[in-house]
Amino acid sequence: MGFGANRIPPFPIEKESLVDKQTLINNLNEDLAGELSAIIQYITYAAKATGPYRPQLTQFFLAEVADEQLHAQFLANKIVALGGEP
Repeated sequence: MGFGANRIPPFPIEKESLVDKQTLINNLNEDLAGELSAIIQYITYAAKATGPYRPQLTQFFLAEVADEQLHAQFLANKIVALGGEP
């Protein structure tokens, strides 16, 4: 069910809350940079883990890499869908 001329949206929309598309793309790119940074950090942590729990820590950190990659891909897809460049 779309919003026709006589329909009121189910939530209030304030002009101050609307963000222009380029600002949204910029903010998504900042989030993407954070996800990519997290990937590098987790890879580094996995490589530098030491001690008796090294295998478990390495496995944990590398599993986090896969999760962060999914987040990064999601953000990149949204940026492209908005006409931006990731």
